[in-house]
Amino acid sequence: MVFAFLSYMLVACISEKRPSHVRCLPVNIRSVGALITIIVCSQIVYTAYVSERSFSRFATILSNPTSYYPMGGIRFGWDPYTTFAAYSMEFSGRITLIIRIIEEYFALISAYLVWKEGTNAFPKIKKRVSNALILEGVYFLFFIPSIIYLLGFSSIAPSTIASLSILFTAKILLISPFLISLGLKVRKYEPGKDESSLLRLAGLSSLTYVIALWLDPALKWADMASQSGTGQLLGRSNVVLFLNMAVILSTALVFAVFGIMPILRKREIRAELGWWGVSLTLMALYFVIYTLYSAYFGLLAFVSRDELWIMSVLGLGLYLARRKS
Repeated sequence: MVFAFLSYMLVACISEKRPSHVRCLPVNIRSVGALITIIVCSQIVYTAYVSERSFSRFATILSNPTSYYPMGGIRFGWDPYTTFAAYSMEFSGRITLIIRIIEEYFALISAYLVWKEGTNAFPKIKKRVSNALILEGVYFLFFIPSIIYLLGFSSIAPSTIASLSILFTAKILLISPFLISLGLKVRKYEPGKDESSLLRLAGLSSLTYVIALWLDPALKWADMASQSGTGQLLGRSNVVLFLNMAVILSTALVFAVFGIMPILRKREIRAELGWWGVSLTLMALYFVIYTLYSAYFGLLAFVSRDELWIMSVLGLGLYLARRKS
């Protein structure tokens, strides 16, 4: 879970042993811990819902393999290569859910301890946060079988194959290296030592995750435009959702860039959590509008596959947005 490391960043940031060139926002670490606990619980509920549907489908596939048909279609008909690629995609999809469940356990314990004990929780959460970060980075590596199936065996529209393959590849390249590196760095970190590089890596990890989050709907809209024309983007049933992405989610990305710029400066490291608060608020608002509008048109079953738990970051976003640098 991407927000697991935020609790650690705040703990490290307000440490009394931090170097003098690291300045931080006046936050109540226990309040932040409580808000992150809410976020983790929300993601756990979402993962449980997705897991129930996913494993039920997988059980059906295993019990009646002759009726199995991949969601991406079959380009050439069944042969040993198609069978291997399709089942690899299905197995990897279930492994990702197991990974999410494990990492959410580490994240929940960490957030709860920060809520309960404040900065005193650092020794107890260090390895747990590290584990959560590394697992989230590994999670996206299991998208590789889906990319292979899409490019080599899927029968869906070429533009959809291209957009999904680009999206999955971008998530792997943008998220996995940064989160795994951050997890390893957190594991070795000692308060007061090399906090500048830790904050830079945490900031970059946050930004790349937001970029990947923005790419998801952006590529879907690009795929729609390539198949049906740009006029479809402003159609009656699409215009609100399109503007929601183009304006609100894009603005969230801009504020995330604002938040990381001071962290990337060489002279002074400053965690601009106020900008990040605005970014989180806008991300939550995007998913609220997306969900309500989809519900109005009876499309909740379709959108349930999106990361709707991100709506729960609204409280943390509003809290951090009130802080002054």
